[in-house]
Amino acid sequence: MSLQRQRELFEHARWGYIGGVVRSLEQRLVDVNARNVWDKTALYIACQNGHTSVAQYLMDNGAHVCCERTHPLIAAVRYNHYDCVKLLLDYHADVNCTNLRKETPMSIALQMHPVNMKLMLLLLQHGAIPSKSLGVDISVQLLKNAEEEHAKTIQKLIDRNVINLKRVDVNALTEGQTPLYLACESGN
Repeated sequence: MSLQRQRELFEHARWGYIGGVVRSLEQRLVDVNARNVWDKTALYIACQNGHTSVAQYLMDNGAHVCCERTHPLIAAVRYNHYDCVKLLLDYHADVNCTNLRKETPMSIALQMHPVNMKLMLLLLQHGAIPSKSLGVDISVQLLKNAEEEHAKTIQKLIDRNVINLKRVDVNALTEGQTPLYLACESGN
């Protein structure tokens, strides 16, 4: 397996060129789990760049969704590629994996500005564990964005006191308004 063939696979994954990825793997020119000098696989690179069809093809052909140091799921979350995140979770990626900086997909999702509630609900629905209670603003946004399919997930968060329906932050809410009140007010 030549380094040139590996580089070609990584470039095809980076640019979403599925034909090149297919050719490389069908001709057995490169290992689907080969790593570049930054310890990233073609799957990581495809997810980092939001190429869902390339990611699916790679996983269908043996790409590992869980890696020791570089996680495709963390890359997909960091770059806000919802479809890649969903695909990886459907292929049983570890929703609570950590990278070398001890970041998890959830901690990265919480750092986004603005926080992508749809992405956060997807992570929570697949068992992501927030490291601490969510603030009132995020709790309110989660409740406002939650749909019927998220009911069990939201209930678990309430039971674990990750979402506190009684907590009131006077800077975020007017007097007497709890996160539950605001969620109900918006129809959720």
